[in-house]
Order: sequence, then structure tokens, then C-alpha cells
Amino acid sequence: MIEILTLGPGEEERLHPYVLKGYRDWHERIMRAAPQLRGLSTEQTGACLRTYLDENELAEFTKCVDDIVRWLSECMDTGDTYFPKAYALWVVSPMLRVESLLVTVCRRAEAEQRRKEYEDQWCAAHVYLDPPTDDAKKYLDDKDEREFKLAMARAIQAYLEKGSAYGTDLRTLDYVQWLEKIEELKKEEARKMQASRAAAEYSERLSQEIKDLASRLDRERIALADYFEAKIQDRRYTNCSFHYALSKEDEANLDATLIRVANRRLEQLLSSDLRHFVNLPPRYYRLYYPLPVANYRLEKGPCIGIGFEVFAAACAEISLRPEKKNINGYEFALPLIEDGNGLVQLDRSKFLAYHRLILTPEELGGYVFWTSIPLILLTGLLTGETRPDGCMISAASDSVTTYRVQGFEKEVDVPDQFAEYLKSIGSIDEMIALGIMPEKVGRIIKAALGEVGARGVAPPTKARAGRTGSMKERALRFFDQGRRPSDPELRALGIKPNTAYRYYQQWKRRFDRS
Repeated sequence: MIEILTLGPGEEERLHPYVLKGYRDWHERIMRAAPQLRGLSTEQTGACLRTYLDENELAEFTKCVDDIVRWLSECMDTGDTYFPKAYALWVVSPMLRVESLLVTVCRRAEAEQRRKEYEDQWCAAHVYLDPPTDDAKKYLDDKDEREFKLAMARAIQAYLEKGSAYGTDLRTLDYVQWLEKIEELKKEEARKMQASRAAAEYSERLSQEIKDLASRLDRERIALADYFEAKIQDRRYTNCSFHYALSKEDEANLDATLIRVANRRLEQLLSSDLRHFVNLPPRYYRLYYPLPVANYRLEKGPCIGIGFEVFAAACAEISLRPEKKNINGYEFALPLIEDGNGLVQLDRSKFLAYHRLILTPEELGGYVFWTSIPLILLTGLLTGETRPDGCMISAASDSVTTYRVQGFEKEVDVPDQFAEYLKSIGSIDEMIALGIMPEKVGRIIKAALGEVGARGVAPPTKARAGRTGSMKERALRFFDQGRRPSDPELRALGIKPNTAYRYYQQWKRRFDRS
């Protein structure tokens, strides 16, 4: 390295002895202070200078060398043996500066070598420990990542000092804890990814179940009356209203049952998964349809017990609600519904379809007993009589007529609507045909009508069935109504007593066979 100051051939002999001695002493001091410089070529020396000196130091070094070289050239024997610069003191400063800069270069080179060796050791230790730096960056926040790197550095330092026994060093404790935390975070992510895949499968299945449910419900809303009329198959339904038979208490009890039954039928359409996301209606739009039922009752005399079996047409809006669903320990907001841009998370309740249904009396427990009507009053009302024989009107209003019936203490209130309904039916046979009363009950009632006549209570004289047909057919229809051959109605037909008796026996045989 010092070759940049090496004297050329013959120059040492020409150099002033004092200067030569000073030069050689200076050269030896440099070699002792920086032995690394021995053997370096001029190119290598220049490379070291450019590497380890900054621009200002390099410029200063070059200037000092130039000053020393100039001084040496001025101390050469020129033939007149006069050396005016041999004892100059100014050259001491550049020589010391060059010496100092060369020592600085060597020290910096050594420091660089040590740093490189340390980095190589550090890298080797890093490879050996294989710290999960990428995972730390992925799973830790910035603060925790810095803490992890500090713990990692302490663990590597312990490894550099103790080798494979570094694990016993207390400096590795934090590092091991960070490794465990990162590993747990990795496992948690794996579990969450697995749960996410399960949630995606669950959501896909749920979406299909939502579509299936919507296909079983109704998208359009229609009037309940139209819906009931389209669905009802009962012969008793004649579009007559019997709402006067239902009290407020009856309707309240029916409402509670209706909601419970309707929701139970809705739940039968829902899978166990879908029930988690469907709002069960707290109430239903409903119309009640009481249809009449008649039975024989013996109170103070023969009576017809009128009750109603209550049907209902009901409708409610069915909506989906967003809910948290726990899947493999993780909660997911579901369901996902189709939007214009694909599947989106439902964030509020959303209308799906209408749940519309007909509820039967069996489901509602919907039998309501209304009133008992004496038989002679009922048969008179069937024939359209305003005041049947054996009955007296005790009160009347715009909508209700109150009757006092012979042999009965309790008065009977008959709504005008119900009287008109009985008149439209016209006979016991028609009540049987419509399913209002069983045929067995009809037979009992006909027999009871005959007994009423036998006791001298005049049955109604105006029968719709007695106005048309042959003489025999008219007589048979009177027998259907409980008349006997000796009754005034039969005598009014002009039939001979023997003929009326023969018709009656034929009617009885047909009655017995049925």
C-alpha cells in the first residue's frame, strides 16, 4: 500500500541522508501501525483508499501525499550538494496526516471484516434457528412484531455465544413464548379458514332452502275471502255470514290457537337450519268462517242445538332476518341473499313471501255452541213462516226476532240473517243434504216431529216441499217432515184415508231400509 510513496531506482542515494532516515522511520511506523498494508499493490491500495475514506479524506490524503512527494523531490542531490528543504518542518504535518489516514483505512477495513464475519455468523445462526419472520409479519401487529424481533435477536445472540445449548439461556425465554403465540395464531387461522369453508357450504345450502321455501309460499297477496272460496270444499259454505255466532272471547281464543297452529304448519316447511333465520309471524290477517252444525237436543221439549264449526283463512308476511351463526366456534353473519352483483349479507329483515292457509275446525278446536231452537220453531222457519204455529213473537228489532214457544219457558232470539238462511234451506232433508246435520239426526228429528203432532201441537202448515209433484210425492214429502196420514196437511191433499195410509206404509219401509 505504501508503494505509492516508494522511491524510484537511484533516488535513495541521491536523497539527503537526514531526509532518507526520516522517510524510512516514517515508513516503518506506518508498517508497525498498519501491517495489513504490506504486499498490497498500487491498485489495491487505491481501491482501499476509495472504499474506506470519504471524499474529503481522500482529497486530503492525495494532497498530503503530493506535498510529501514534492518535499522529497526537493531534497534530492542536484550536484551542488545544497538541500535547502532537508530540515523543513512543514512536511511533518502531511506525513502524520497520511500516517493517520492509512491507519484509519486499516481500522475501517478490520471493522468491516469483523462486521462481515459477524453478519455471516448471524446469518448462519438465523438459518439454524429459522425464526418465522414471515409469519410474525402476517399474524402480529406492528408493536408485537417489533417485540418479536427483539426477542429473536436476543435468542440469536445466545446461540452465537452458546451454540446448540442456547435454549438453556434465559434470553431465549421470550423468543420461545413468541414462537408458541405465532404457532397458535397460525392454528387459529387454519381453524377459521376451515370454519369459513364450512360456512360457505352452509350458506349455499341455506340459499337453496330459502328458494325452496319461497316456491312453497305465495309471492302475490290476494283477498282472503277469494282464497277461502277457492279452497273450501265444504257443502255448508253458501257465502252466508254467521259472524254473529262468535263472541269477542271466542275470537280471542281462536286467534291464539290460529297463530300457534299456523306457525306450526309453517315450521313444518322449515329445516332446522332455516328456522334460525325466519321470523315466525306474531299475528296473522284472518277471516273466520263459522259453518253450521245441527244436533238433536231434548230440553223442555224437542230442540235443535245449533253450533258452528269454525274455519279460518289466514295470511302473514314471512321475512328473513339476519342472525349470527356459530360454525366450528366462529360466528358468521348469515344468510347471504342474491343481489344484482351476486351474494350479499342480509343486514335487515327482508320480505320473502306470504304464508297463506286454510285452518279447519279440527286444527282450531273451532266448535262454538250457539243456541237451542225448539223443533216446531225451526221447522216453521225452514218453511219461511214469520210466526210458526205454537210460537209467539215477544219482541222484534231491525235484526233480531224473539220468540216465545209453547211448552218452553226460555225465549229464543233468532237473528233475521239466520231466519233467512233457514228459509233458503227449506227443509230437514236439505239440511241433511248440505251436511248441516247427520242423516241419523234427521231421522230422529222427523220422528220427534210426529210426536209433536200427536201431542196436539200443530206443526207448520206451509211446506215448500208440499207444493209441487204428484199426489204421492207430495204425501211422501210431508211424511219426511214428520207428518202422519191423519194430519190436516194430508187431508188437505184430498187423498182418501186408505190411500194415505198405504203411502205412509211405503214411506216407513223405505225409512226402515235406510
